[in-house]
Formats: sequence, C-alpha cells, structure tokens
Amino acid sequence: MLKIFEMEGRFPEFIEEFPQPAVEYVAGLAKVPATELAKYDLYDLTGAKRHRKQTREALKFRPATLDDEERLTAGGVAGYSSYYR
Repeated sequence: MLKIFEMEGRFPEFIEEFPQPAVEYVAGLAKVPATELAKYDLYDLTGAKRHRKQTREALKFRPATLDDEERLTAGGVAGYSSYYR
C-alpha cells in the first residue's frame, strides 16, 4: 500500500493492483504465504483505515481540506490558469 501511494498518490482500490513480485517479497519478509493478501480487506474500517493513516504519516501527507481548496481557487492554481492560455 505504501509504495502504490508513494508512486501514484492514491491508495489501491483492489487487491489485484498490488504487483505480484512485491507481494511475494513482502510475504517472504513476513514469513507468511503470499496468498494471505487475498484476505486483506481494503475497505475495513479498522485495519485498512489505520494502514492508510500510517502511510500518510510516514510520507508526511495529509488529505486535502476545504480550506486548501479555497486557498487554491482564490489565487493559487486558479490564478495561474490565465497565464497558460
């Protein structure tokens, strides 16, 4: 989950998005069968939610807020849009 978020800026929606070589590598480190990943519930409100939070914290990333949106549209990104026309 960490690497997908780090590389793509999003969390995976489906278990099949995890690259099999990465699954096998991590499973080997954890000494568990790679097939155990199939039991992981990406929508679990305890485990997966906690892992997403840990991933954001590790990468010093936080979800956008309404305040962020207002600052961006008030002069941030919106202010630059006419420059590129």
